[in-house]
Amino acid sequence: MLSWLSFGGELQTVILIYLGVLILSPVLYFIQDPKTLSRAKVAVVIVVVLTPCVFSAFAWYTRLIGITISSACGYELFLLVKKRNNLPLWVSSLSLLIWCLIPVASFILDSDGVLSTTAAIFVIVEVSDVFQYIGGRVVGPKVGSIFDYRPFPSLSPGKSIGGYSAAFLGCLFHRVLIGWPYGALIVIVFIGAVGDLAASSVKRMEGSKDFGQLLGAHGGVMDRFDGALFATTINVLKCWIIG
Repeated sequence: MLSWLSFGGELQTVILIYLGVLILSPVLYFIQDPKTLSRAKVAVVIVVVLTPCVFSAFAWYTRLIGITISSACGYELFLLVKKRNNLPLWVSSLSLLIWCLIPVASFILDSDGVLSTTAAIFVIVEVSDVFQYIGGRVVGPKVGSIFDYRPFPSLSPGKSIGGYSAAFLGCLFHRVLIGWPYGALIVIVFIGAVGDLAASSVKRMEGSKDFGQLLGAHGGVMDRFDGALFATTINVLKCWIIG
């Protein structure tokens, strides 16, 4: 089904999916807090959506988006560490390497073929976050029981079994859309969830709730893309080391 969306497919595919995530973002902001849906944020989303349509240059656009997000995360990490200075040096250095330096190097140096897979993994984790948000905030509380259970109350109190279940069920969506093996999709979503928890542990060690305030109630850029960048880094290291 939809063979042109197969593994390692065109960059246009992952960009279109990514744009879908961007379009959903203001909706999620509005669900959590209507005050966060400002005209400025809507304008930014519209510009981001129209840019590739105008220039039709998906490869450089993907690189630009990836470099911008990774650099913004690195900047937020730097400011957090500089402000509080509670983290051991090795934790700070490893965090910058995982969530900034390796992704930036990948988006600059990798070929379009590798970049396509990297961007697809990034998007898969982001879309799984949407499923997780809906499952945790909407389905979990209504169903109750085990689905509303929070396995990491001190590390990430917003994560629930219902949210994780919805994220893994969302792999069916990716399976239909891009044709990747279901097992591989589960691994990608799992690595993204681990990355999210790893970033949360860094925040807790530093004594901070969020990495920044750019996205209002959702925190900073790092709070929004931590899992996706972590999965991206794991994939990049796999490609660089194993090939």
